[in-house]
Amino acid sequence: MFEVDHPATQAWKRERLAAAGILSPETVTFVPVDFETQALATELESAGFSRAHSAVFVWLGVVYYLTPEAARATLAYIAGQGGAVEVVFDYLRSAVTEEERAHERTRADRLAGVGEPLFSYFSPDGIAAELLALGFTGVEDCSGPDLIAGYGAVCDGAPPPALYVLRMLRASR
Repeated sequence: MFEVDHPATQAWKRERLAAAGILSPETVTFVPVDFETQALATELESAGFSRAHSAVFVWLGVVYYLTPEAARATLAYIAGQGGAVEVVFDYLRSAVTEEERAHERTRADRLAGVGEPLFSYFSPDGIAAELLALGFTGVEDCSGPDLIAGYGAVCDGAPPPALYVLRMLRASR
């Protein structure tokens, strides 16, 4: 298994695990990658990853922090695996209503203020078309409220506004 994350984030996670006395399994290979400046292919290959085998990429909490170009380049790399491949990732849907745009601006300003600016938003139809063009099939896209309902979670009132634009997507090839 390969754990890929931004170098600073991955170092922080590893420090937290060590401080808690949690050992990493020997089967985990840590691969620090800055998706904006480094090629995932190069970094994974140098860590021993083989594109010839089937693979599952779980890419959560990343896409919206990347430029659309970096996100697309990574999806193209994933689609180009030699064996069967599946990718699961979350993304932010482009705001549709004025209320969503207001929440989007507030969230983006707050995150940028702590050094985590948001760069990518996609429409469900647009990202599905991109994935299909890359050769993915079986694209499943779920909204935040649908995910909550699917797990039988109970919310007091309406879900938070952020959940209306957060989406989880699964695609296979």
